[in-house]
Amino acid sequence: AIPSLADTNPEAALAMLQGLPASGHSQQNFYWPIFSRWASTDPVTASQRAAQLPVGSGHDNAIQVVASTWASQDAQAAFAWASALPPSQSRYNAMQTVLSSWANKDPQEASTMIAGLAPGPTRDRAAGNIARQWAQNDPQAALVWTQALPAGEGKNRAMQNVLSAWAQSDPSAAGDYVAGLPVGKIQEDAVKAIARGCSREVARSLVSDEDIAELDQGERFRPPHLVLRKQPGARVAARALHIELLHDVGVDEKHSASRR
Repeated sequence: AIPSLADTNPEAALAMLQGLPASGHSQQNFYWPIFSRWASTDPVTASQRAAQLPVGSGHDNAIQVVASTWASQDAQAAFAWASALPPSQSRYNAMQTVLSSWANKDPQEASTMIAGLAPGPTRDRAAGNIARQWAQNDPQAALVWTQALPAGEGKNRAMQNVLSAWAQSDPSAAGDYVAGLPVGKIQEDAVKAIARGCSREVARSLVSDEDIAELDQGERFRPPHLVLRKQPGARVAARALHIELLHDVGVDEKHSASRR
């Protein structure tokens, strides 16, 4: 009865729900149909009513439903609303929901919001989501944007996501880029990102039997800059392939190297 009533009168449906005896998860499940339908037709009123609910799981569920539904219609308005919520875990979750939806729909537009966010987990996670979605369609543009981010965890996460997505569409080009990075942890992390994004079949197709033989003879345990000689994109793919194989058998790379 409640979901049906929510189609025509969400306010009445909410009153009916609040009049029911508390029954744990079963009662919480009704917040989704009520506020989803409400936010679809009148997001402003739905958002106001959700914020007025007593603090608790019902309040949090309603906020998340409004954030998700409103963001699919007007991400900018939903973001302004979520940003104005009182500081809380619910506000953090709502902002992440909006930014994730925005990134899926238009990552370039969503990227303009990052500069206005205070440094911290919200901005870091949002940057990672935007970078991942953007790189699926335009890895070069996503890379340029990511490189301009302030140094820190958010930029590192975004870069890993760009390279992982890039490796899915063009692993050789992603490998060539990684081959030109400064030797050290940045390059090591970048190779591992390619390993996550590049399937074993694709990585194997980029390297010759000679490449694999060299790795098998000991080069596999050396730093990537000693592997990246001729055909850098293929060499990174070989390195990524080896990392992936190690993960498959549950062997840590450092432990493997120490046993040689």
